[in-house]
Amino acid sequence: MERPDLVFFVTPPWRTTRAGDAGDYLSIERFRQRFPEIETRTVFFNDPSTRVRVQGDVTVLQQDGCGTIELSAASAYVYFPYSFEPEDLTLRPPERAREEGHWEHRQWRAIQAWIESAAPVWGRCLNAPLKARAASNKLIQMSAFRLPLAVPPTWIGNDASAGAFLAGRRSVAKNLSEGTFTGELLGEGRILLARSAGAQDGAARDAPIILQERIDAPLELRSYVIGEKVLTLEMSRAGTDEANPDVRARGLGPGDVGLSQAWRRFDADLIACARRLELGYAVFDLMPVGETLFVLEVNANGVWTGTWEKAGAPVRDALHDHIAVLARDR
Repeated sequence: MERPDLVFFVTPPWRTTRAGDAGDYLSIERFRQRFPEIETRTVFFNDPSTRVRVQGDVTVLQQDGCGTIELSAASAYVYFPYSFEPEDLTLRPPERAREEGHWEHRQWRAIQAWIESAAPVWGRCLNAPLKARAASNKLIQMSAFRLPLAVPPTWIGNDASAGAFLAGRRSVAKNLSEGTFTGELLGEGRILLARSAGAQDGAARDAPIILQERIDAPLELRSYVIGEKVLTLEMSRAGTDEANPDVRARGLGPGDVGLSQAWRRFDADLIACARRLELGYAVFDLMPVGETLFVLEVNANGVWTGTWEKAGAPVRDALHDHIAVLARDR
């Protein structure tokens, strides 16, 4: 049985997400190449080979990919799922459907809750798992914002007053949890076009949702708080429109995104907000309007891969450096 220095908890690379297969979104292989002296193991969520044993102060975990490890003996932990939705956080998926499957899921959920609670006691964490999971809740996020960080005009709920909020507004719909809408909301997706309010506006979903007035700006920022350091990527919003306001969804060319020093005056505000959420690592999606930063969302598991991977390489390396320090300081 091995006792690694560092354990990553991640979504398996073969698991399908809304953006395709998850892949090595944390660049763990690159981390291993840069820091070969750090004994590293990767634990996958939703791995059917998972076996666990808890005896006294010792927690042992086994998976085909990482072998048998004394999970509770590591120096540091990086709890970094692709998504914090409950079904994405189980260590092992249920083998049976219906009632028996639900029972199995509850037992694994209890194991997961134990690991989430115990990891900060066992060693240092990039983010304490329970704090990272809580921060994915947009209501909790919004409670931590202070000027110059602000929220656009917002409505949250599931009653018919949504129609009154939508009247005369160009609005965007969001879910309260960490995932993303995949369709059906008010007919065809997550964008609500300016239109007169109708009965279906307040009754399109039974579950509560977030409606926010759309903010327009020529730039969008993605700021990474890594310990006491902040790195900000600046992205051009040229080419976005009513049907597709997400700058990342339309694709970013080499000249559309880059590291910027122009927003350093906000670094202390971003670090303070991350600390209110009790996060050591946090990623802010921001729209700057004058001296106000409108917060689109905060992620405890934001990455740099995808359309801005080359521009985000300094972020990747800074995060890896920070994780290495956590793992080395026994």
